[in-house]
Amino acid sequence: MRTINKILFALLCTVTFAIVFIISMGLRFGKAIEESKATISVDWNDDTGSVHKDLRYNNTEDCGYDLYLPAPRSKSSRYSLILFIHGGSFTGGDKSEGDVWCKYYASRGYVAATVNYTLHNDKHPSSINIMHNDIKTCVDSIKAKCMTLGYHIDEMATTGVSAGGCLAMLYAYREADSSSVPLKFVFQQTGPTSFHCEHWGFEEKDEKVTFASMLLGQSITDSMIANETFRLMIDSISPACHITPRSVPTICAYGPNDRIVPTNQKFILMDSLKRHGVPHIYIEFPNSGHALANDPDSMAAYVARADEFCDKYFKNKTDAPL
Repeated sequence: MRTINKILFALLCTVTFAIVFIISMGLRFGKAIEESKATISVDWNDDTGSVHKDLRYNNTEDCGYDLYLPAPRSKSSRYSLILFIHGGSFTGGDKSEGDVWCKYYASRGYVAATVNYTLHNDKHPSSINIMHNDIKTCVDSIKAKCMTLGYHIDEMATTGVSAGGCLAMLYAYREADSSSVPLKFVFQQTGPTSFHCEHWGFEEKDEKVTFASMLLGQSITDSMIANETFRLMIDSISPACHITPRSVPTICAYGPNDRIVPTNQKFILMDSLKRHGVPHIYIEFPNSGHALANDPDSMAAYVARADEFCDKYFKNKTDAPL
């Protein structure tokens, strides 16, 4: 029975690129957003800030971002950026899912943005590397746009949920030395941390090839597997493989009842952070699965710890001089 299930799962991968997720995750994530609104909902008006919708950062039709600017602060034009990356199995989702989060952080004096990236769907293929490069290009665009609007961005944090949590970590760890805006920390919910086949239960060669091909957006050859190129390619898209002693502090949240992302993923992440001495906090959602929808107290704790990280690791304060 286990073999049959694995075969069926591998077939699903070739059609959806979701590989390890199910389409219904997008709906469940929407429920989680609704649950979190009680914690992060704010009274948004012109005195709080402004929103610039559907700004472009490349020529791909679906790629754009929404920018949330706090009301100008006196005696300062230096700001910190919080970038939200939506989930959706790498095949769906939309930047609008970050609206409530971005309004919350903009109300606290930070610049915030929520981004769309190149999804893998009927309109165009994609891969984790393409999505990662989209995020990098978007950060460059946000920095330039903010400069024209009088908001000098010189530090940032990334955040996201599920696929977005994975991309948030990958950017924070992989671009630590090359981001146009320096990274200070990352906080994420239920993001995959390693795509090595053994961490997802794939053991047969055909299963591994199917799994990796979908993630990497290219064919995997026998020679790649034989000479370890394959493993290095998987390393490149696995956030936990980029952690070093210089990696940014991290907050992560997972639910023990997750049926989408294997529960081993949180341990892979935390073990690597601990081994390299990187400050980190784990928030357990004891009654929740992938959507983290059943633990409002844990969501409140997650938001509170993120606020603490903002206060601790961002140097830009309301009275910081330019």
